[in-house]
Amino acid sequence: MKQELKEKLARIRKSQNRVVMSEFIRIATSDLYDFNPGVRATLREIALLQVTKEDASVPEESPFKGDYIGWCWMSQKNLALRVGKSESQVHRDCLLYTSRCV
Repeated sequence: MKQELKEKLARIRKSQNRVVMSEFIRIATSDLYDFNPGVRATLREIALLQVTKEDASVPEESPFKGDYIGWCWMSQKNLALRVGKSESQVHRDCLLYTSRCV
């Protein structure tokens, strides 16, 4: 089902002659986050650390088996260390701007 949707989206983009950009580039070039560069940094890291492979290693106890693509694999604590924010700030960014943060 997911593969069919991806193929349909690719056909639509190709028919409209659109350039497909990664989420990382779209976030970096968007003016939506000009008011808050800290949110932009958090979202770029989430986009960079997303699971993109179907055969990704998933922990045994994970509730996301079978639908792990698009999720950020890094914990919010480590993500906060990576972008130089507190864990609560990263948590707030994840709640407000994305639903794919562990």
